[in-house]
Amino acid sequence: MHAWTDFLTTDYGILSLLSIAAMLCGAKKDMGLSLFRQALQLNPYSAIVMAEYAQGLLMLEGEERLEEASQLYVQAAACQPFDA
Repeated sequence: MHAWTDFLTTDYGILSLLSIAAMLCGAKKDMGLSLFRQALQLNPYSAIVMAEYAQGLLMLEGEERLEEASQLYVQAAACQPFDA
């Protein structure tokens, strides 16, 4: 079980979980945004999660969430890489 929880805390694991959840939930807007927030809580220093969340905000909410999406992109760009 430890390997599974380790996988879920990786960027790939979180995004995979989001994809599976979206398929199971019929990709509802509110559920999708909730899952992005949950992914960010699980891995708050992930540039990939921040960028994907920003993209999701723009795709699902449009320009009314542009400022929040822009802040997420700026935060993602400022993240220090875990490995290079």
